[in-house]
Amino acid sequence: MGGAREETMQEELVHPVAIQEGAVFRVRLWVPPSADGFAWHVDDWELTNGDLDQALRWADEHTQGNPYELFVRAGSPDFYRLQGKPADGGGTEETIILRTDSTRE
Repeated sequence: MGGAREETMQEELVHPVAIQEGAVFRVRLWVPPSADGFAWHVDDWELTNGDLDQALRWADEHTQGNPYELFVRAGSPDFYRLQGKPADGGGTEETIILRTDSTRE
């Protein structure tokens, strides 16, 4: 009889290659525009040496009633969003990274 073939789950014993001691949280605090036609402002804060409950509490205390996003990085160079979304979903987002020129005296 014909029927849907059931896929077999795969399993593999793995050993950790690199272990990160603690999670790194990033909180993105959104501040509304000062006038119509302007973009939302965003500040990114990195939190270390804490746990998820502490990061959530910190974010709640610093939002001033505005939206925020919470990300985590643990054992990977990538951040993963745990909570929230960009405040202005209809707009575009531009990230500008400024660095100092350490070769100048």
